[in-house]
Amino acid sequence: MKLCCLFLTALGFLACLKVSSALFLEFFINEELPVNSEFGNVKTAYFDSQGIDTGTAKFSLFQATQKYRELFAINSTSGVLCVNQRVDREQLCDKIPLCSIKFNVLHTTHEVAIKVNILDINDCTPKFPSEPVVVVEIRENNQEGYAVPIAAAHDPDLGRNGSVMYKLQNLGAPFVLRPSQKDGQLFIEASQRLDREQQDSYNMTLLASDHGSPPRTGSIQVQVRVTDVNDNSPEFVKSLFSPKLPILETAPVNSVVLTLAAADKDSGSYGQVIFDFAPELSVGGAERRQQQRLARLQFQVTPDGRVILKKPLDYDRMDKKSIVFLVIARDNSKEVNDRRTSTATVSVSISDHNDEPPSVEVCSPTGRCPGVGSVKEGQPVGARVAMVIVRDPDTNDRVSCAVNDGSGGTAASSFFELVSKTGSSEPRMEGSVNVWTYYLATKLRLDREQTPKLCFRILCSDSAGLSSTAHGHCVDISDINDNPPILLRAIQLNAMEEDSSLRPIGRLTDFLTDADEGVNAKLNFSLDAAATEPEAGATFSVDAVSGLVTPLRTLDRERRSEYLLKVRVSDNGEPARSVTVDVAIAVLDINDHAPEFESCSSIQLRLLENRPPPALVGRLTARDADWSNNGNGRVQYRLEKSAESSAFDIDRQTGEIRAVAALDRELRSHYSFRVLAEDQPQQRGLQLTGTCHVTITVDDVNDNAPSLRIDPPEFPAEFVVNQLEPGHRIGHVVADDPDEGINQKVVYELLNSSDQRFGVHSDTGSILVSQPLHNIRQLPGQSTHSIKLPLSIRACDLGQPRMCSQPVEYRAEIPAQTAADAAFRGGDSSLTNGRSPHNVNNYGNGSLLAFSNESVIICLVVTLLLLVAACFAIVCLIVRRRASAAALNSRTAAAAGAAGAACGTGTLQAGRLATEVDPDSVHAKMIDQQSPYYCPPTYKTNFNVEDDYGAYSSAQQLQHQQQMLQLNKLKHATVTRDRLYSSASLSLGGATDSELPRQSTVAVSSRRQPLSQHYQTLDSSSQQQHQPSQGQKKQTLQQQQQPMSHRYYEIEGRGGVGGNRAVLSTPQPRRQSHTLPRGGFSVDGKSAGFPLQQTQQQQLHAMQQRAPFSPYTEASFV
Repeated sequence: MKLCCLFLTALGFLACLKVSSALFLEFFINEELPVNSEFGNVKTAYFDSQGIDTGTAKFSLFQATQKYRELFAINSTSGVLCVNQRVDREQLCDKIPLCSIKFNVLHTTHEVAIKVNILDINDCTPKFPSEPVVVVEIRENNQEGYAVPIAAAHDPDLGRNGSVMYKLQNLGAPFVLRPSQKDGQLFIEASQRLDREQQDSYNMTLLASDHGSPPRTGSIQVQVRVTDVNDNSPEFVKSLFSPKLPILETAPVNSVVLTLAAADKDSGSYGQVIFDFAPELSVGGAERRQQQRLARLQFQVTPDGRVILKKPLDYDRMDKKSIVFLVIARDNSKEVNDRRTSTATVSVSISDHNDEPPSVEVCSPTGRCPGVGSVKEGQPVGARVAMVIVRDPDTNDRVSCAVNDGSGGTAASSFFELVSKTGSSEPRMEGSVNVWTYYLATKLRLDREQTPKLCFRILCSDSAGLSSTAHGHCVDISDINDNPPILLRAIQLNAMEEDSSLRPIGRLTDFLTDADEGVNAKLNFSLDAAATEPEAGATFSVDAVSGLVTPLRTLDRERRSEYLLKVRVSDNGEPARSVTVDVAIAVLDINDHAPEFESCSSIQLRLLENRPPPALVGRLTARDADWSNNGNGRVQYRLEKSAESSAFDIDRQTGEIRAVAALDRELRSHYSFRVLAEDQPQQRGLQLTGTCHVTITVDDVNDNAPSLRIDPPEFPAEFVVNQLEPGHRIGHVVADDPDEGINQKVVYELLNSSDQRFGVHSDTGSILVSQPLHNIRQLPGQSTHSIKLPLSIRACDLGQPRMCSQPVEYRAEIPAQTAADAAFRGGDSSLTNGRSPHNVNNYGNGSLLAFSNESVIICLVVTLLLLVAACFAIVCLIVRRRASAAALNSRTAAAAGAAGAACGTGTLQAGRLATEVDPDSVHAKMIDQQSPYYCPPTYKTNFNVEDDYGAYSSAQQLQHQQQMLQLNKLKHATVTRDRLYSSASLSLGGATDSELPRQSTVAVSSRRQPLSQHYQTLDSSSQQQHQPSQGQKKQTLQQQQQPMSHRYYEIEGRGGVGGNRAVLSTPQPRRQSHTLPRGGFSVDGKSAGFPLQQTQQQQLHAMQQRAPFSPYTEASFV
């Protein structure tokens, strides 16, 4: 039952979700409506009419393609449909009469089908498919009504809007427009017969208008060209042609008698007129045909209409004194049968003369007629050139002849003259004809090079004035070898460098000439070996005939750029003439050498950091062996692009490298990149490049302060004090300085030095206990479990200017157990800042723990007993020392010097008397004159007197010292000093319990250093007296432990005014029954010394076998 209910409920729910549909809504709109134009309301047209409540649901377009969806839009709230984009019916539907777009509108559970019908408007103008001007050709003489087709216009609109009507604006032209009734084809029809000769083209406008309202009109220009047909015959300008005057019977052959003229109205070949004799068959009558044949023999009619005399005229032999003939004019149609002609008459009259002019004949001097002889240049005056024969048929006539200039342009009359053969002007008779014979002779000496040919005319005239002329005669002047070769211009040849083909580089015949001709002008070439440099002669060859200059080997312009050849040039005449010319050869440069840097495998440059840009780093120089004028040898520089070169720039011309920004050595200390040197050839593809690797080192300046490390557990801020005695190292601090060299060297300073409990080593940063820490009182506010003492430390470098870090606060922590143990032991420090070691200083508290009453009583009893024993010991000691207090002090120092000298190094800083208050600083130096070798431990000389402390004390050593003194094993001298200096007495047994002041320290270092770095060798050859000074006091003690072994120590101090005295002490011979114990240092219970009986090499070997010493420790001389 429950399942049935659930099923029915689901069916009802699905029924509610089903979208209801209705009939579609149809809307009509015109195309090209403005965007956002409303054309319907879906809510009103459908939902309101159906009584459907739309509520707050939204309207949206549905089932529309993307193309159509973009055309329309619907208001989601009001349901109004509007135009969203331009609607063009011609683009959407083209020729479809009914253009409809369908889509649905979705509103919650209802879907409405929408159909939008797009109506056409007259928005398109009829358009012709062809060019702006249409050219139509129509042949003339076509029948009336001849038509040619023309492309119609197109209008994409529908109905009347797309229906086109046409109109021809012909402006009076004989054309009409005729459309085809079948296919709508458009024709232009000639309304009358066309004549091209009257008008060859017509321009009209064709209009195409639609039937829209208002109508839209398109137009096109129409040009009708009338093509020609051969419908016109040539027409002579006149029917009869004759010369204005009769022509003389003496008219020369080829002279123009007259010129014909005719015209043809046609065009092209149809209008081209050609003249000729009329055909003989077309001439009527035998007499006229005879005249036509005579005219053809006597005259010539050229195609262009000239009538030319073909043969000489003879008036006396002519039956008729005029010649009449017919000529025609025809067009030049390609079709012979289509040619048109016309005819005209020509009449030529001949005039007569009463005598004959003389005739002139020119022959060679030998009598060959016709002909003219030649003459060699340089002939003497009067040389015969030709023979002239003059004839005149007239009887008793006189003839005179002269030489006139010919057509060659030379003044022949200046060179020649006529000389009678017989020497008389009387003619000789040949029958009835008078004959005169002349020689043509030279008037001047002839030069062929100036006038190689002379042309002349012989003009003869008779007594009646009739004349005759002999034309076209020329005399050739033959050559003789009278000219040497001539250099036209300086010979400069160019040869290509590295041209392995060895091609000719030039032809000498281009630079030389010979004014003669023939064999006299033919040149021969040869290299003048005597006048030519041997290398040049071995490098080039000259062809004897052609004059070609050819290299014999590959040229190198960088080795030699110019050559000079001496070439002998001679002709082939007899005798031969020659000249020697210079041939300069320049070797053209090719870009065959890359730029090379001077001394560059790898260039090292340096620049201080932080220099302001553009800081000059250095300058590179590259050389190119090529020629610089053409760019092959001109060098420009650039940097190869890289991350490291981006920090620099280079001057392309000078090669100067500059930093473009300030450099920071701590960020980057070295830059390495390549510098390119490029030549500049005119052809960019032939560029060559040289490279150089450049390394720039950025030198350091002191621009960084040291920074102290605090990085537990390796670099803690708190140090635990496990031992309270002075000299104990509780830890060390480390500072970093990113600079280098002296700028990176760090020294450490304790700023709260007034505390005086601790000190920091200036070089290593080790923190030492400087005063006994027994009985340190707890600071206010601290826990009872430990005592924490502040330490303010800073680090400074040694650069210029000096830079220091910010002070860092450290703490020295004394655990409660360490303080309690120190209080219980009572403390036995030998450094109490000028007080007795048993006194309690002002910085400490005797105990950190609360004891019970029993403990206090026990401590008091023990303390009392110890005080009594101490007093007794002091009294005994004072009694023993009174006799030789000064000697004891000197002996102690000598013992310490002997022990230190055994290793070759040593430094002792002694304190002043405990009773003195003024601060003093004294230290001792051990010098071994014979053993300047490396040997740890060494005594520092550059310690910080404000921060480094140490003490030497041992009761057992003191007791052994006294025993040794009693046995007289050590002889020493006491040096008298003023009371401001130390009274501490050291010897080969240890040291007294004298207190050292705060300024006096001993520092022991395990570093191996040469003696010359810290110590000053003293003169041991003689005893010296040292005068005291205010700033520095010195005391020297000499002690000899073994023969030939001299060791010294030097005590330095300041502030005293007393004098020093050096005493040489010679020890007594040792007794075999009482040998000295092993000598050397005892550090932390480990022996570092060596037997005094050993040699120096054995001592050095024993020393090198010892374990290294700790940087700072409590030590005593043994």
